[in-house]
Amino acid sequence: MSKVKIQGHASGTGVLTVTAPNTSTDRTITLPDATGTLLNSDGDGSSLTGVGVAGITSSADATAITIDSNEQVTMGGTTLYPGQGNTATGQHFENSGTGYLSRTGGYALGLNRNTSDGTLINFARQGSSVGSIDASTSGISIKLGGTATANALDDYEEGTWTPALTGDSTAGNTSYTSAATQGIYTKVGRLVTASFTISLTAKGTISGNILINLPFTPTGFVSGQMHGQSGFCSQVKNMSTTTQGVTWRVRHDAASAYMQPIKSGTSAADSYGTHSDLSDTTKLVGTLTYASN
Repeated sequence: MSKVKIQGHASGTGVLTVTAPNTSTDRTITLPDATGTLLNSDGDGSSLTGVGVAGITSSADATAITIDSNEQVTMGGTTLYPGQGNTATGQHFENSGTGYLSRTGGYALGLNRNTSDGTLINFARQGSSVGSIDASTSGISIKLGGTATANALDDYEEGTWTPALTGDSTAGNTSYTSAATQGIYTKVGRLVTASFTISLTAKGTISGNILINLPFTPTGFVSGQMHGQSGFCSQVKNMSTTTQGVTWRVRHDAASAYMQPIKSGTSAADSYGTHSDLSDTTKLVGTLTYASN
């Protein structure tokens, strides 16, 4: 068959009208005034090029996206399951809904919520929400075991603080061996667990009941009342009236805990430790657990 040439206007855009078979409906092909291949096919259309889709553009210089016969989509590479038993990068999505993302030298998934605080990721079972990860201006919270506010874990912190003994009448000027006086804590939600070592070099001029400072202010009970036993010293050295050990009790409206030696005899069991119970070489090692904000 010889070539068929349609000569359009010398400039501008040419329009070719073709009557569709069976329907007698006219279809138009618009020919741009530009040099290049408009359509190119290998005969069955599998390598048809030059056909644009509204809203989709491409400047890829290699295979950028593949949709296979199983309706699986692979982008940025040819590995079907990047990061699963391999170090390949890219994205792969199965038609069942499972997605795989892998990246070298950065996070593989970035999520952002604009305008308001609220759910960033929702988890569901059989279409019903069972938990979420929420984002706010102060950070994220994870809802575990339910979707209510009470299920939100919104605080976790690890750190150190410098434990010190003072008196509730006179704070005093107690001094310590700095290398042997230290404290670490873990805060999960409202629960604080604080471990400490205190090694005195001089008990100083404190007076009254003995207090230890805390890394967070206690809360959750009636103001001025005790939380009950909240800690225990695993080691007590060079301290009087400690035949059984030393406990600590935390007060709701004070960022400190009272020392309560467990003394011999029931009559003295509820008395707190005082300055006279200390020596210049007292050493205390213990842990406190209490509720905070």
